[in-house]
Amino acid sequence: MSDTPTKKVKTNPSGTMFLVKSTFMKDAATGVENFTGIPASKDCPFVELIYDPSNKILGIISPYKKETFQDMIKVDNNGMPKPNTNKAAREKIPYQQERVMMETYHEYYIRDTKEIDAFLKMHVINVDFNWNTYFK
Repeated sequence: MSDTPTKKVKTNPSGTMFLVKSTFMKDAATGVENFTGIPASKDCPFVELIYDPSNKILGIISPYKKETFQDMIKVDNNGMPKPNTNKAAREKIPYQQERVMMETYHEYYIRDTKEIDAFLKMHVINVDFNWNTYFK
């Protein structure tokens, strides 16, 4: 048995999400430290929580799906992206795209930090996770 003291974790017994540190990718090369929420039980009403620290927005992914059009990159027979044949548009859109109907999850966004704080206090198990440090 170990003699190291264990840290007591404050928990919300009605919470269904567990917060973890993560990295929010602003683009392909730049990441910013943030937090995400993962379901901690089967009856969790959300698929994922994602905090965008650049815009101070909490994204909530629900388990409900809807059909929407999405722009997808066209690929060749080898699965490689097809280059855009329009030279003028190639800088903005380097690859050919097509609109495809697909199922996506409903997304909700909370933009006010006080409302984000209240939402997290209701739904998070590990309430001692210091999410307020990401609001600055």
